[in-house]
Amino acid sequence: NRYFTSTDFFQTMQTLDALPPEISSAWNKNIQAEIEGFPQKIYHLWSSPPVYIDRDHVIQAFTHQPQQGKYSVSSALCTIADGTLIVQKMGNSHTIANSARGLYEPHVVRWNDTFFMTCRAEDGLGHLLVSNDGLNWSVPIPWTWDNGDPIAMNQTMTKLLVHSQGLVLCYTRMRADNAETFRHRAPLHIADLDETTLRLKKETESIIVPNKGLPVGNFWVWPVNQQETCVVTAEWPRDEKRALQKINGDIWFCRIKWRQPNALMTSDGQEVASTAVPPITKGGLVLSFDDRNLQSWEKQIPLFKKYNARVTFFIDHFDELDKEQIEILKNLRRAGHAIGCHGLRHEKAVDYYQAHGMDKYLQDEITPAVRAMKRHGFIPTCFAYPNSKNDEKSDAALLAVFRHLRSGSHSPNKRLVDQDDIFVKVEDIAETGLLRGGSCQPHTIADGLVAQTIAALQRAKDNNEIVILYAHDIRSLDSKGPKNYMAVEPLEKILAHAHRIGLRFYSFDDLP
Repeated sequence: NRYFTSTDFFQTMQTLDALPPEISSAWNKNIQAEIEGFPQKIYHLWSSPPVYIDRDHVIQAFTHQPQQGKYSVSSALCTIADGTLIVQKMGNSHTIANSARGLYEPHVVRWNDTFFMTCRAEDGLGHLLVSNDGLNWSVPIPWTWDNGDPIAMNQTMTKLLVHSQGLVLCYTRMRADNAETFRHRAPLHIADLDETTLRLKKETESIIVPNKGLPVGNFWVWPVNQQETCVVTAEWPRDEKRALQKINGDIWFCRIKWRQPNALMTSDGQEVASTAVPPITKGGLVLSFDDRNLQSWEKQIPLFKKYNARVTFFIDHFDELDKEQIEILKNLRRAGHAIGCHGLRHEKAVDYYQAHGMDKYLQDEITPAVRAMKRHGFIPTCFAYPNSKNDEKSDAALLAVFRHLRSGSHSPNKRLVDQDDIFVKVEDIAETGLLRGGSCQPHTIADGLVAQTIAALQRAKDNNEIVILYAHDIRSLDSKGPKNYMAVEPLEKILAHAHRIGLRFYSFDDLP
């Protein structure tokens, strides 16, 4: 293979010895699926890039084979970080009866809050599916012209170009003048889609790569900036005659220039959706637990599920966890909870950096902790300060690594409801990197902390605020364990009250 790079749309280019790791990894998607019913084998991930819903969530199209040798198209809602897709939910699946290999090579885009999937088939047609959420897809329909005539296609991929003002299909099709070209895969066309009728406007059809007798049916499309989207393909001598003649083709780099700026892209060439903050509009409870009380936390999965509660567990000494402990964390994540970073060795941030310097603190305590978590598939978005030791300098350094930090209240001796710094207005949460939490570790239902917590929950509900609380272990009063813990009975009373008054539960990963 030969690789090239360019900064001027390949008017000039430079040779690379190999693809940079951040680029090569993008073509080898690492997908983790730990939900029940997800196929053991999936295919055609390469045919569609992830479609961003917001900064943390994407829709990824794929195929699988419910019937041996016959593909069905589907999709998954995933979280995404460092090139890893973690499946949260799988969509429905579709195939067609009169295509030997079913539907395959799906390509998905999002336009005007609707998802469109175009697919390859072997019934002499291409097919389109539509979804409001990227998971529940309509029955596939053939691509047709605006007069209703089907568009004949010979086992070829199709892809959609998306612009803020509409959609364009890129495709090859069967024509009177291309029967000699392998599978009629040239010329390469584009045409506008009527988004109301879901038909192509025939009068808008244009040829972007001519038919020179060589197929160009394998191609890629991507938006580059607000002004243009690019299509790249290579002429490929697929038939025996041209292969024997050692005919080689050209690489085509097509620049589709828009009449109006594409508002789906930022000025610096990013997808707008990829930078969007997941919206939170309702107040809620952010409850977290610290250290490594893994077995006792795992026992409470049914309790959290009973009240649809999502919480966060902050882990230290991650590099020392054994396989059983890692599996417990995966069980907690599968149950909908977040796994955050609590440092490598539980060092007090301010004390450590003042003694050794900030770079040394990050090098010793943060970087190896995050690396250990990522090695096991955990991508931490949040960090809890050990012993709540933080200052502005540590906050600035760690907010370059994590989306949110958690420390303790400035007024821990006040009642929880009066600790104003543990409450954040919903509209301010995205801009509040440091969240201060109130210690909530009642040992009995009669403990005054339970009444304090219920009052704090009610304040959050009444004022549309998010309240941040934390504890450590979870166990019964008569069992042995760390001195810092919340007993099971008070925990259930708190969860039950939040659920009863309609207060949302958020993990740190849920926060924008």
